[in-house]
Amino acid sequence: MAFVPVPRRIQMLCPSKVPHPITQSTLVIKETRGSDTGTYTCRARNMMGARDYHVDLIVQGNQSKSQKHRTHIAPRLTLLPKTPLTIVENSTAVVPCTSTGFPTPEISWSKIGNSMDVSRTSYDSQALIIQDVRYSDRGTYVCSATNEEGRVNGTVTVIVQVAPRVHQQPKAIEFGYRPASKELQLRVFGFPTPNITWSGPALRHSKSRVNQSDGSLMIMRTEFRDSGEYQAIVKNVVGQAVIRTFLVVNQGDFFKVFIIGLGQQLVRHSWGMFPLLLVAPLLMSFPTTPLTIDAKSTAVVPCISTGFPAPVITWTKIENSMDPSRMSYDSRALTIKDVRLSDVGTYVCSATNVAGQVNGNVTVIVKGTNELL
Repeated sequence: MAFVPVPRRIQMLCPSKVPHPITQSTLVIKETRGSDTGTYTCRARNMMGARDYHVDLIVQGNQSKSQKHRTHIAPRLTLLPKTPLTIVENSTAVVPCTSTGFPTPEISWSKIGNSMDVSRTSYDSQALIIQDVRYSDRGTYVCSATNEEGRVNGTVTVIVQVAPRVHQQPKAIEFGYRPASKELQLRVFGFPTPNITWSGPALRHSKSRVNQSDGSLMIMRTEFRDSGEYQAIVKNVVGQAVIRTFLVVNQGDFFKVFIIGLGQQLVRHSWGMFPLLLVAPLLMSFPTTPLTIDAKSTAVVPCISTGFPAPVITWTKIENSMDPSRMSYDSRALTIKDVRLSDVGTYVCSATNVAGQVNGNVTVIVKGTNELL
């Protein structure tokens, strides 16, 4: 706090961005008096909006203790979001809250409904910081400024967005039996609520027999022509996940005859009147040596297979799960965006159809380090 003798002429500068370039506005108070003590507000305005700047002025001089006590100023919140803050899961949230008053107010934070996670949250006189934001961090937070003259509270709502997470999905190969119904079960979570779009043979030729409920796909009165690959795209504003499965509808006695030829496993199936010659999957394009990728770049790891029916490609990570917000794959490659050292591990590409499954492992090295991706 600066000591301001009485009387004298003082100037208070208010930075302004109206218009560009930066200008200044000056408030001049001549022969200051004790009654001039208080909070002064400078408002800068242009066509895009307005912003207030607050400053506390304390006039001191030959005052009694009772007079000095009257110069105290109750707290006022000078910066607190007026609209909800939207934060993406796993990021760091900074919620500003500043105050003015005399003596200098003490800032504290709380959360309505439950307590804050002290292992990930901290605050000072400028802001609340939430590290590694989780969906459970959503809610209403209260910023309180307190001094000898009183207390003032302000609230701000935090919204946490979550990329789609798959809790239950169909197997790589699902079997149905004509004419019973078949459900391809899919349970996902995300915020905002993900949109789920299914595609597959039954949706192309018999939409009237297909229902979608809570993400799962129900095929009524299954037919042989419903057999084939089904795909669900799960998407919201944060990210997306792609789920694939191969449905085989059995129309009669089911048997396999294994024939070895041309280096491939050929499997002959018979569904009543529909004999099929199936070819087990083979990996046609897949890295045979480690791949070297720059950190923070995008890695594209190819994996192309052949077989009949067309194999379903899936990717997994041996050490732990993959990050769906940065990793996606299709029938040709795995794509990893914003490569990080936390992606260290061995990735497995699996090609599967009704005739069998083949796997391939690949290691990626981050350029400039000796660590594996």
